[in-house]
Amino acid sequence: MQSKSEMKRLAIQRRRRDDLPSLEEDELLALKMAASGHVSSPLGEWPILARTFNKFGLNLASNTGLTVIKKIAKELYAKVQFG
Repeated sequence: MQSKSEMKRLAIQRRRRDDLPSLEEDELLALKMAASGHVSSPLGEWPILARTFNKFGLNLASNTGLTVIKKIAKELYAKVQFG
């Protein structure tokens, strides 16, 4: 059986570029900052980033930790940038 994080990762990989949501400038910046590791608190402190994750269909808890945020943000930012 696959873990929750593995299932989320696979779901992200299955998305095609055409399926990507359109992001506002502030959402793209929040995603880029998180992917670069510039977050210092749980997701609850980053409402724009939480909204961005929601646009991708990821409903993460407000206490989601920094390591998970960075990993998911890196995958999503790469998708947005490179398809």
